Amino acid sequence: MITRSLLCLAASILWAPSAFSASFDLTLAASHRITTRAGGRSLTLLLDLDRNARLPAYDTSTYLAAQPMETYYSLFAEAGIDAALASWITVRLVLNSGEVREQRTSLDGTTRLVHVVTVNGRLVLDELPKNAFVRTALIDLHAPETTWWQLELGHKLWRLGNSFIFDEWALGVQLSLDFELLNGKPWRLDLSYIVPTRDFADKPWTSPLATVRLEYKLSLFESVWLSFSWFRDGAGEITETVRQAAVERVLNADFRPLREQATLACYLNTDFRSAGNLFYATIAGNKTLGPGSLRATLVFEAGRVLIQGAPVFRTDCTRTDLVAFTTIGAAFDVSYRWSATDRLAITPFIVAESGQQFSAGQRMYSAYIGVLPFITRTSLFFAGGLAETFGARRVTSAGVNGRGVVAPGVEAIYEPVDQLRLRAVVSPLFSWARGIEAPVGGGGQFYGVEIDSVVIYEPVSVLGFAAEADVLFGGSFYRTGEPVWKVIFSVDLSKTWTL
Repeated sequence: MITRSLLCLAASILWAPSAFSASFDLTLAASHRITTRAGGRSLTLLLDLDRNARLPAYDTSTYLAAQPMETYYSLFAEAGIDAALASWITVRLVLNSGEVREQRTSLDGTTRLVHVVTVNGRLVLDELPKNAFVRTALIDLHAPETTWWQLELGHKLWRLGNSFIFDEWALGVQLSLDFELLNGKPWRLDLSYIVPTRDFADKPWTSPLATVRLEYKLSLFESVWLSFSWFRDGAGEITETVRQAAVERVLNADFRPLREQATLACYLNTDFRSAGNLFYATIAGNKTLGPGSLRATLVFEAGRVLIQGAPVFRTDCTRTDLVAFTTIGAAFDVSYRWSATDRLAITPFIVAESGQQFSAGQRMYSAYIGVLPFITRTSLFFAGGLAETFGARRVTSAGVNGRGVVAPGVEAIYEPVDQLRLRAVVSPLFSWARGIEAPVGGGGQFYGVEIDSVVIYEPVSVLGFAAEADVLFGGSFYRTGEPVWKVIFSVDLSKTWTL
């Protein structure tokens, strides 16, 4: 069957209907937002040059401490064009400013903060040469009329493992074969190869992410699929995850201040590199049951990581030639969307990622590690809500410093009229492993209870208004219980023209 399918693919590439008129869709969009937030916990350590000490020292008092309130304006602007040049080729180009805002930040790694304008958290002159604000630059080749095969080459948003593995704009290629469109067989095969970064410059070519995905369609709206992914860390992508775990070891220990500061300086400034291989197996599906739909995703992760020249297992910060450890983790998301009425949907869910404290001499690490994951179940602990647009992604272990997360919850979506959409989420959040001990943390396994609410009103097709209010009441995981909260007001403009 595969051989015959490949022959059909080759034949369809050479054939295309002669009567075709090119078309172009132009889209312009902009969002203006006012955000007020407070209480977020910081994992950044900055040098305090004003201390009365013989040497500069890191300010450890801010680690996992509640951040002060801030209010800021941010802008998102986007322009995109889809060009259907023939019955078998489409070209897409999307430019996006990302989140443009003013913020107080450190430019030299010290506690001296300055006001600067940033784009996606970076200075404009740092962001521009990296990606030129290009989000999508894609060539889409497909079978004329049936589109049973599709070949995508270029830069676009890729999602793997239902966002547990990867969810980011990146350069890649994907071949999709939908045999149902070819001969009625309920199978679909996807093959993809991605370079996992949104930047065009300084790409980690030695860190590819390859995936094979096979889907079986149970019905029009039901399916089950299995995928296998391989990530090769050849450019030190896991380095910062290991470095952060090492820093926590210092802060979590019964330390003496001078020794603590010397070790922190070593861990934060040592130039070491990671390498290794991570493998992922994902099984997922959706099935209609009664008045709703059951959805489930389960991801297993395993691999081997090598750390070259890193002082991660020694309290005296002695450099090691080579440290190797095995990783094994799991993540899952199960939900049931119940259509109570035509306009009200209630979705109970549970999402979890395994976690573990990274300890000295460790040779097995059971915290789930995603390549560039992006989970949006809640708006504060995760990355949902209005702020998820172009949110930052990075190679990371689950939860806070790999402690993992278990989050049951309920989401309700109500649309009283077509122009109005209301969304609410309530979720208690627990860590998989115990938290950081006092005085840095609270030592418990309860992150807190998060309550999110979003209102979206679109009086006309080109104009929309949105408001969001979220709060996370802190639990025993943190040393203090100040709530994390955020309020957003947004005005969104968008228009599409067909040329």
